[in-house]
Amino acid sequence: MKPGEKFLPEDFRLTESTLAWVAEKHPTLDVPDTLERFCDNAAAKSWAYRDWQAAFRNYVRNGKLYGGVTYKQGKNDDPLWAAVLQDARKFGFRDPHAIETPASYRTQLMLWRQSAQVSPATSQSNVRKLSDALKFVSAK
Repeated sequence: MKPGEKFLPEDFRLTESTLAWVAEKHPTLDVPDTLERFCDNAAAKSWAYRDWQAAFRNYVRNGKLYGGVTYKQGKNDDPLWAAVLQDARKFGFRDPHAIETPASYRTQLMLWRQSAQVSPATSQSNVRKLSDALKFVSAK
């Protein structure tokens, strides 16, 4: 640990200025849930900082790296998801899986659109029915 750094205080709370920053920069952030995840990560990984308010702001800015930033209405409010979800809905593409990132979901959308252009029959879904998949496997 560097001089001046300390582990997360047990009574850690966000200051009014940090809450104001969140309200201005990330109005759709689910603050209680994100704070809980931040504190859990800090405790589990023994993070040590000089300024815990700044650490929380950086956590919010870089939250996707940590997987701990959540939004009030889920992915619909997440700025990283907004554009790709809008594109997907235009084409009737499936909802994202819980473990997908915006980048992987966009890749799946692009692959699905390419396959739909080749074969319109696949444009209804990018997931095969199990019975169709088994017919395909047994035919080989």
